Amino acid sequence: MSVLLSPLSLQAADIRRSGEDTFIIQQQRQEALEQQLTPSAPDVRLSAPGSFAHKINFPVETPCFQIKQTELKGADALPHWLPLQKIANGAVGHCLGAKGINLLMSTLQNRLVDHGYVTTRVLAPSQDLKSGILRLVVIPGVVRHVRLTPDSDDYIQLYSSFPAHEGSLLDLRDIEQGLENMQRLPGVQADMEIVPGEQPGESDILITRKQDKYWRLGFSLDDSGTRSTGRYLGGITFSLDNPFSLSDLLYVSATHNFPHYGGKGSKNYTAHYSVPFGYWQFSVTASDYDYHQTVAGAVEDYQYSGESQNLGMQLSRVLHRNGTQKTVLTYDVQARRSRNYINDTEIQVQRRQTAAWRLGLQHRHYISQATLDAGVSWQRGTRWFGAQPAPEEIFGEATALSKILQMNASFNLPF
Repeated sequence: MSVLLSPLSLQAADIRRSGEDTFIIQQQRQEALEQQLTPSAPDVRLSAPGSFAHKINFPVETPCFQIKQTELKGADALPHWLPLQKIANGAVGHCLGAKGINLLMSTLQNRLVDHGYVTTRVLAPSQDLKSGILRLVVIPGVVRHVRLTPDSDDYIQLYSSFPAHEGSLLDLRDIEQGLENMQRLPGVQADMEIVPGEQPGESDILITRKQDKYWRLGFSLDDSGTRSTGRYLGGITFSLDNPFSLSDLLYVSATHNFPHYGGKGSKNYTAHYSVPFGYWQFSVTASDYDYHQTVAGAVEDYQYSGESQNLGMQLSRVLHRNGTQKTVLTYDVQARRSRNYINDTEIQVQRRQTAAWRLGLQHRHYISQATLDAGVSWQRGTRWFGAQPAPEEIFGEATALSKILQMNASFNLPF
């Protein structure tokens, strides 16, 4: 048995593949565009990590006092996971003199500094050690004020950019996060200084912030297009840095085939907004793309065209950071709609309306001069936002409710 396929049916299949390829290529271009236009925050590290011995080697002294118990007062104001009491208990069973007690206090102090509590102090009050009880006092360092220096650009809301607030524990990690939030925008430089307050344990955080410009205009020309819709693409992008004084970013971008052809062409519009809030960040991106091309037929030419709209939202949270590591959790929601037409008549079998969510975890680890990045994400298709089943689902050939697991890792060693 033989089957004859008409040139029209073969051509329709080629057109369908061409339309699908066009959307795939455009999606890749869109991802590259968003990565290029959305600046990444610099990594701010204000202190080098310390190294700690698991066991304190106390010196032999005379005179000394046999320690039976250690009491650490004031440590309740600090996070419970800090092993301060465990470190202090290392003195139990030892005969300590002045040098040994100072060594224990400096070990506790260094551990606090390594965790970012640089203004928290460990003191030894006057006491009688003949009882065998060593009493130490932790004086938590707290933030009195967070304010800008007089010569700073003051169009900024410090409360939203900085996790460190009045009355909170002074944590160097909070200050690092705040400086990163500010300097995520091009043209913004920020620095800080910690100065003592009026009361013991109080400190003021003085921020010096400079912003050279509040808007940017960029032009582009590349050959990332396709032959069927126009090889060369020209683009223009207008960006607003810190438009609402929240260290936020807003940009709109337009791309068009260049030069203009009557029988083929494409254009794309993108809008993006992102804003940080302490350890959180929210972003939303919307894009609209359409193209058209002329396909030669046996009797007449056909105009094949298509359009797609995309909406993406992301919420991220820095789960953990210290002097050498940072871990970020991300949650994305995506919605996409696409249509294809022949001579302005929609091709129903090529209609797509999909939605998905994605949960991701990104980790960065500094190892001496090297940087290790690793990540994992899980994506799941949904029926949100009016998403419709794909036509192939009727025959069990495919599903829009896909499950996608992705993993990545990279190691960077400068030389």
